[in-house]
Amino acid sequence: FKTFDPANSSDPATVATSMNEVKEAFTDFINCICKCLECPLIWFLDDLQWSDETSLDLLKDVLSNIDLDNMLFIGAYRCNE
Repeated sequence: FKTFDPANSSDPATVATSMNEVKEAFTDFINCICKCLECPLIWFLDDLQWSDETSLDLLKDVLSNIDLDNMLFIGAYRCNE
C-alpha cells in the first residue's frame, strides 16, 4: 500500500492521478459491499455542510455509479452553519 500526501506534491498530474486512484478504490469498495450484502446498504452521512470540495466530488462519483443498485444514501446538512 503506497501513501501519498497531496500537500507535499508540487506536480498537479501526480495529485490528479492519486485522487483518481482513491476515487476508483473507494467506488470499488462500496460496490463490493453492496453486491455482498443480502439486504440493502443504508449509508447516512451527517453534517455535509462541513465537507470540502474533494470529499463532495468523491461522493458524487460514488453516487453516480449506476452499478450501485443495492444502496440507499441519506445525506443531512444544516443550511445555517
